[in-house]
Amino acid sequence: RLAKVEADEDGDQGDDLTALICAIETLTDYVGTHKKKKTIVIVTDGLSDIDWSAEDVVVKQLLKHSIELVVIGVDFDDPDVGFKEEDKPELRAKNEDHYRNLVSQLPDSLVATAEEAYMSSQAPKPKVTDSRPLYATLRLGDPEKYPDDSLELKLSYYKATSKATPLSWKKMSMRGYGQQDTDEPRSFAVNRETKYFYAPQPVEKTIESLLEKEGMEAIEEEDIMEAEAESKELEVVPEEKKESLVKAYKYGSTLVPFRDEEDLNMLQLPGAREGIEIVGFMKERSLDRAFAMGEVYRFFGSDNYSSVAFSAFLNALSEDGRCALVRWTKKYRDRCTDPKIGVLLPRVEGELEYALYVRVPFAEDVKKHFFPSLTTIKNRVGEALTEHKYLPTTEQCETMDNFVQAMDLMDADVDADGAVCPWFDVSESFSPSIHHVKNAVLYRLANPDDETLPIVHPTLSRYFNIPGLVEERADPHLQKLKELFEVKQVPPKMSATRKKAKVNQEVDDEEIDLDDILGTAGEDEDVGMQDVSQVKANELSKDEGLISLDDPMKDWQEIVGAGKGDLVSGAVKSMMDVIPRIVKDASRSAEAINCLEALRETCASEDEIDTFNNWIPSMLDKLQTETTATSFLKKMKQQGLGLITRDMVTDEGSRDSAATESAAKKFLSRI
Repeated sequence: RLAKVEADEDGDQGDDLTALICAIETLTDYVGTHKKKKTIVIVTDGLSDIDWSAEDVVVKQLLKHSIELVVIGVDFDDPDVGFKEEDKPELRAKNEDHYRNLVSQLPDSLVATAEEAYMSSQAPKPKVTDSRPLYATLRLGDPEKYPDDSLELKLSYYKATSKATPLSWKKMSMRGYGQQDTDEPRSFAVNRETKYFYAPQPVEKTIESLLEKEGMEAIEEEDIMEAEAESKELEVVPEEKKESLVKAYKYGSTLVPFRDEEDLNMLQLPGAREGIEIVGFMKERSLDRAFAMGEVYRFFGSDNYSSVAFSAFLNALSEDGRCALVRWTKKYRDRCTDPKIGVLLPRVEGELEYALYVRVPFAEDVKKHFFPSLTTIKNRVGEALTEHKYLPTTEQCETMDNFVQAMDLMDADVDADGAVCPWFDVSESFSPSIHHVKNAVLYRLANPDDETLPIVHPTLSRYFNIPGLVEERADPHLQKLKELFEVKQVPPKMSATRKKAKVNQEVDDEEIDLDDILGTAGEDEDVGMQDVSQVKANELSKDEGLISLDDPMKDWQEIVGAGKGDLVSGAVKSMMDVIPRIVKDASRSAEAINCLEALRETCASEDEIDTFNNWIPSMLDKLQTETTATSFLKKMKQQGLGLITRDMVTDEGSRDSAATESAAKKFLSRI
């Protein structure tokens, strides 16, 4: 509206106070007697002549109509930061004093500098909105089959908390920018373009296909790096093939396509119906508090009968300290959506009675992780030990306790009075991904040609860094922990395929000295022939003779324990040949168990999982008929030395090769 106002050259020249009077009249005429929040903002540099004779009248009008006044002064003094303009013009100083006197007489009004106004506009402002009521049916039992022994209530529910999301894609515009001859706003539209890509092939398969095609001898380090880069590139689906695309849903790690309406009916749960069904009750104290961090709803009775019955239901739950486990199914168009499991928590606060709905996960979606004890460990015999190299000492435990206590945030800050106070406040913590994205969009809208981004508001970056007090008092304990636990930086682990290729390249790069193999030139021919036969004998026994029958564990430690990576595969094959031969001697069953345990651990860490899991069933079949293997097989079953399972494998890429827990248990049941 202001853009259409034209200056009257023949009229009287107005000032700031005249503009304020016009704003009051316009605002009261437009809003009327509605009790809405009314604010007038004046932006001024204080360098224009102002007639302040009507100041008292303006104050009375602002108080009468409950209008707040915000004065943004360019180059005004800021007492909070100690800024005061030197050689300030007398006119600006006079107008600034009048503005401060005017604002001091009005509630909820203020004088701010331009910098304060800008920073305030960038500060996060959480939007509090009222939720509109929605309706649902609560059932206890089956009203259709057992109408006399069931309960059905009509409830209304509101959102108590809602997930905040970043600024969505939409059309943004700025009126008047770049357009002189039209009143229409110039638009900066964000157009959505959908592209489909082929799923990238895993880098392991890319390298394996390269090895099969080129051979291990021809592949180089650059070829592997190029294959890894290609696996990250996405190939666009051509336009002519888009029409043949169909929706697919994940079932485990498999994609199941749905081509027509009949296939989509498979997703419909048989017997599903809209509403909330009570499936059980549980103690409220056993509910995991983390579940309440999602979206929460408030439920009330929607009619007289439902309100009375729902009140009795909530009071009964509250007195017993229980909550109701429910299954909630909503309806979208003509089909029911996937059911959600949740709990109804009773809340009785005087005359206000309602239930909070909190969604909980299905049992199959909860991943449980079990960690070994920090106080005891069992040896191979099954005895519990309290002192071991894998157990922390008393000094280590005390130092860790001190380190954790030093990181306590409840006394990590100091207030204005010098008293210790908590450092973190949830009500003052905001998500930068939401609020700063909004600031960046608005900044780019106002500055379309500027390639920079606005600075992050201090409120958003307040909790980015560790508080200085915490860092100061925790650092000594951290340094001591590093010494006690001998913490060292672990180099990045190379993938198994890449490791084999690198070892092969190093072998190929080594120079072969024929004199070392065939004997020194000029020596007797018989001696040369003897050396050649000896070399051939060593090469033939390289895989089979690395581990001896006399002391297999000693040979194993010399190869594997010493980190001779190029001999590990040969040692594994040799140990697999030695163990069944040792078992034939019943007195060496304990020694055979130690060999099997060492072999199993090494295969799990050295990417020999398939080799071990393919070998151990065949070994078991051979030993089942051996009478001397009874003691060995018994100990093998007691200690669970079967297939290598996924929890033993640390490398994510090799974990799929390991067996599942059920497969491992099934294997041991054969013994």
